Amino acid sequence: MMRRMPTLTAGLSRLSPWLVPVPTAWFIFAGMVEYMSAPAIIAAIAAVAIELVGLSAVNTALELRTYNATKRVIDPPAPAWLTYVIMGGYVVTVIILSIILDPLLSPATVARAVFPLLSLAAFGLLALQDDHARRVAGIDADKADKKLERQKAREAQQVLSIAEVATKSPAKIRQDWRKLPAEDRALIKALEPAEVARQYAIPERTAREWVAKARRNGHEAEHVKEKVTK
Repeated sequence: MMRRMPTLTAGLSRLSPWLVPVPTAWFIFAGMVEYMSAPAIIAAIAAVAIELVGLSAVNTALELRTYNATKRVIDPPAPAWLTYVIMGGYVVTVIILSIILDPLLSPATVARAVFPLLSLAAFGLLALQDDHARRVAGIDADKADKKLERQKAREAQQVLSIAEVATKSPAKIRQDWRKLPAEDRALIKALEPAEVARQYAIPERTAREWVAKARRNGHEAEHVKEKVTK
């Protein structure tokens, strides 16, 4: 049960911000239908569109802010200020359609002004979640690239090492598995048969046998080591 809690919490944290704009959209819809005599379908489309504009403005503001913070000196700055103007226009539009149109302007009506602010907070949370997900994905991709680079560097170093050892060994020793030094055998285990055949000037069939022996001997050594440890 405890293992499911983080997953449940993460799911609720992703779902809850989407529910916050629903009351705001409802008050926009009700105001347009009651005080502007708008058809229900038009009022519904307008309510959803206005909320989506608010979401887009907050998300774009965060993206432009990130761009301005990470751009090069020669890159032009993004007009992040414009997104704040749009967010202000969103709040004003919601207040007009859900509050100002009401001729009574009772305290309960005025209290509706809190909902567009809550919607902006929810939009900001959604934008932050997406931004963090992109950031984590970028970090993971960078780690994977660096890991691949390190692996290629190790493989290249192994090839250089086996080439150096093979060059130093006399030709008769290099072509006889039984006379190969332990260092050669350890390096051969990490190479492909074609590379072994090229470095030791032996047929590829012999190279395959050498690689198989080296890997089999290495596995048996590890197995014996495990038994001794136990």
